[in-house]
Amino acid sequence: MTGDTVLFLDFDGVLNSEGFLRWQRNHSDEQKPFDAENIDALNSLIQRLGISRIVVSSSWKIGRSLDELRSLLCEAGMEYSEYVTDVTAGGSSGSEGRAEEILEAISRLEISDFLILDDFNLSEYFDERFYRVDSSKGLEMALVETILADFVGLRGLNQSELK
Repeated sequence: MTGDTVLFLDFDGVLNSEGFLRWQRNHSDEQKPFDAENIDALNSLIQRLGISRIVVSSSWKIGRSLDELRSLLCEAGMEYSEYVTDVTAGGSSGSEGRAEEILEAISRLEISDFLILDDFNLSEYFDERFYRVDSSKGLEMALVETILADFVGLRGLNQSELK
């Protein structure tokens, strides 16, 4: 499937669940920034949905360059780290600030087709393009399958187009 779908990606709660972080605290010799299962689900979503660009909306963007963010993701097993092309402006906390940053980026980057993954509840600001990730689990394949099924309906696609 081809397209220009942009993914707005949060990290905490999406790529590193509360359970993963708890496990990390008890196994200090194996510190990793992201859960491999969450990264695998992200890789599947990007490949199957045809994500073309990623804009980091996470607070991890603060004090890090795009190259540093790409490197973190690549080292964690993300196969599409080169798709990270921008970050949202600012360092707001909370749902309202995050939503404002994403809306500003949509305007600034002239984005028409997008998907948002976040553990903040942004449903007040975005419709079917927003998916709230359960921070206790992070991004799981079950949510990826839900997103893919929803996009079949949104875009009038055939299931076979989702690889």
